This record gives sequence, C-alpha cells and structure tokens, in this order.
Amino acid sequence: MLDIAEAIFNMIAQCLMQRNLTVKQTFGGEDMIHVLEEFEGQENVEVMTADDFITRCYEIGVEELQPVQIACLMRVLGKPELSNAIRLNELEILMANFGPPSPNPEYRAGQDIGGEDQYDDKRDPQEHPDQRGDGAKDGSKKNKKKK
Repeated sequence: MLDIAEAIFNMIAQCLMQRNLTVKQTFGGEDMIHVLEEFEGQENVEVMTADDFITRCYEIGVEELQPVQIACLMRVLGKPELSNAIRLNELEILMANFGPPSPNPEYRAGQDIGGEDQYDDKRDPQEHPDQRGDGAKDGSKKNKKKK
C-alpha cells in the first residue's frame, strides 16, 4: 500500500516541478479549500475533499489513477473522521519529501520540527556525526568494505 502511494506522490511531485508549482499554489486555492474553525486542537485548519484533490492531480498532468491507487492515497492522506478530507498542511509536509518547493520554510525536506536543518553542511563531521550513522551528508550511503 505505501509503495503504491509513494509512487503516486512521486508522480504528483514531478508534475508540480514540471509546471514550477508549489503544493499550496496547486491545492490551496479558494475553489478547493474549506477552513475548519477548529480540528484536533488547531484553529483555522485548511482541508480539501478527496475528490477535489484527485481532480486537481489530473489537471496538473497525473495520469488516470486506478481505484486501488486512490484507496492507497486516501489511507495515507485522508482523515476518516472528516469523510476522508485532506489537510493542506499535512499534504505540504508530506510532499516536501518528494521535491516540490514549499513556500513554508518549516516544510522543507530535511528539517526537523524545530526547524534546524538535519543536514547542515556547516557542522564539523568529526564533532557532529550525522544522525543516520552511515557517514553520508548528501543522502547517499557510503559503501562499507566487508572484511
């Protein structure tokens, strides 16, 4: 299920990047967004219907999705307590992992909740080993020789 959703998120990201669009520009329009006064302790939560999300995906060039693919997306994105509505901020956070730019700096890939870049190249690698433990800062894994 997650591999299917991930493949679709990659397709969405590629379509956004080809059109030089952000998630907010694409999915955050007044024609799609409904604002909930309060949800899960947060005020003014922006949500969209699953149908609006899928329709906008098609409008930006995502190929026609099969029902099983849509079901996988909704398992990841949808809020069952809101009839599978999708929170815009959660979509932005998730999509930041796939590459399209976000106007919100706290949603940049590679950042923790506090906003510090986990892969800050200014750190001395001797004093601050990376958090993955593979020694790579560029996202690649170093080849370790087996003895």
